[in-house]
Amino acid sequence: VRILFIARHSGYLRNFDSAIRALAAGGHDVRLALERQDHPSGSPDLIASILATSPAVSVTTAPVRARDEEVERVRQLRLAIDYLRYREPAYRRTPHLRERAAMRAPESIVRLLDHPVWRRRPGRRAIGMALRWLEQAVPVSQPITDWLRAEKPDLVLVTPLIELGSPQFDYLQAARSLGLRTALPVTSWDHLSSKALIRMEPDLVLVWNETQKQEAVEYHGLPPDRVVVTGAQAYDHWFTWTPSRTREVFCAERGLPADRPFLLYVC
Repeated sequence: VRILFIARHSGYLRNFDSAIRALAAGGHDVRLALERQDHPSGSPDLIASILATSPAVSVTTAPVRARDEEVERVRQLRLAIDYLRYREPAYRRTPHLRERAAMRAPESIVRLLDHPVWRRRPGRRAIGMALRWLEQAVPVSQPITDWLRAEKPDLVLVTPLIELGSPQFDYLQAARSLGLRTALPVTSWDHLSSKALIRMEPDLVLVWNETQKQEAVEYHGLPPDRVVVTGAQAYDHWFTWTPSRTREVFCAERGLPADRPFLLYVC
């Protein structure tokens, strides 16, 4: 299977290191597509390590929409949709999330949702339907479509996808127009509760645990059969660790009595 794994930058692949290596070891052709090769939060050493040990893995640069007025309008539209999510009662006790989304959303939509008529549930629902209809009318990116056609993947993975105003929905839209299978591997433990709304439903959403699955269904409206619990692959490497010293040696180094239990508080 040829797998195209699209990420904003290599830093988002840190939590999928073991999964990428396992896919390559299983005989799959894994193509890592990064929107930014030089992002400050990237992990070039990780990419170099994967390439050195996994011949079936390759790296390329993912195209984006051309930077023009249309792209900015699309971004503002998506930021408006994402802000609308935080006007729901579920986020009443997390004002910092609402404020963060409001700072990025178009000022017009923020003012509109402060009006008594539109801030009620029927008004919010009407605005949401209109915004999502507009998003569905956004033209498919031709450069991205041409790129996907040339890459010829059997499966397209996109992460993190759910940043506020994320341009990565362009990849889902283009992949769907070509009839390609898609999946969202959720990058972090908090992404489904504190980030943007999942739209243009991927064929599968891969989550860490049952709590995340519940969030995907409850907060994002995804069908349960499209959400698969895979475990927290970010911690796979923990299971290969072995002790580097005995308990007695460790306690002696830290000035702890070896014959009594102790508590490690990590915060």
